[in-house]
Amino acid sequence: MVMESESKLDTELSDEFLRRMVAWQRLEDTLRNGNQVVDLKLLEIEPGEEDNFPDRESVKNWLEDHIARTPPNSAGVKHAQRCDGLLAFSEAVLGKRESLGVYLSRTLGVTPAAIPDSEIREQRDRVVGLFSNLGFAFNEAGWRRYQEAEPPTREKTKAAVLDAEQRVIPIVLETINRSDLPLDFDTRVVRRNRPWISRIIGGPDRFSHEINFHPRNRFRYFMGLEEPLEAHELVYHLVQALCLRENIRSGVLSRDYAITTIPGIEQMPNESMAQAMPFFVPEILERMSPYGRFALEYGVLRDMVLNRNALIFANADGYSDEWIKAYTLDYLPGQPPEKIVSEFIPLRRDDPRYRSYYYSYSGSHELRKEAEDMTDEQRRRVITYAYNHQPGYSELASFIEQQKTA
Repeated sequence: MVMESESKLDTELSDEFLRRMVAWQRLEDTLRNGNQVVDLKLLEIEPGEEDNFPDRESVKNWLEDHIARTPPNSAGVKHAQRCDGLLAFSEAVLGKRESLGVYLSRTLGVTPAAIPDSEIREQRDRVVGLFSNLGFAFNEAGWRRYQEAEPPTREKTKAAVLDAEQRVIPIVLETINRSDLPLDFDTRVVRRNRPWISRIIGGPDRFSHEINFHPRNRFRYFMGLEEPLEAHELVYHLVQALCLRENIRSGVLSRDYAITTIPGIEQMPNESMAQAMPFFVPEILERMSPYGRFALEYGVLRDMVLNRNALIFANADGYSDEWIKAYTLDYLPGQPPEKIVSEFIPLRRDDPRYRSYYYSYSGSHELRKEAEDMTDEQRRRVITYAYNHQPGYSELASFIEQQKTA
């Protein structure tokens, strides 16, 4: 499929940025603190000795200089915004504390806004209805029974991966007219002591899909989760990585997109679109079992409560940890109370990476509403655009509005 080219950053500046991002990740790896700056590599990139950073202060200094040298054309302005988000992150890991509004504006290109309780209650009612249809009460005891009934296993997860590869991904590739893309990936089951349960890593020639069965995340696994999880990771993230790689190789996209970063102004549309993907492709939604549909809707509710409102409250004055815990459990009775205070709140308030990372998931609610208000053709155009480009959230919102009014 031939895509329309975007304006591009100067090749020399792009290549310097790519080499330096890999060098920054190597620095973080030597510090052994788990910080992940580089998300995916879509081209082969090898930094030279002169690209290495001795410490984090030198990273911050280089980013400031790089931004100052970026030309003020359309491609340069967006690149400078991306780099300013990385600068905000580098400053945060050095100890700088910015308000949530400033930090998210710089790292994600968004202004944080709480979701009205009326909309959260509406989503909660939807989840309660689906859970009741499965034979469970939406309270702590009912949730515990559900988790114990038939917990996910490696075998069931691998079966969901195979189903996504053989049946679901082809639906999406045909929808966006990219059936020629090779599915260059493998799947690994791992046990990593990190607060994520699934991810796509690697590149450029082959990607890896990692599923994390570490005991710390056991509470996040429940019957049906593998269905929306594979829609998120494989049907969206993997396919988008393959599309972007081919678009960069063919010259449609600027080379500086060959590194996706955490954080990044493209992160919120990517994560939120991945969460909302089944609503944009009705064939995926129709294939889901009742358990998968519950897991999908529960994920939207969790994003609204924990990754949007609770995150905002944790970064604001006047909300104690105990109040946030009670607020969260009111909507999400299955969350471990002790983890809300010991892990969830500190990550969302104090950790430079997760303070913005978790918020990036919370746009799934808005995107779901947009998808339900569109025609099939409008939805097709939106996901084609999202898969083949790296828009910021405001760019994606503008594109959606254009399709709705065209």
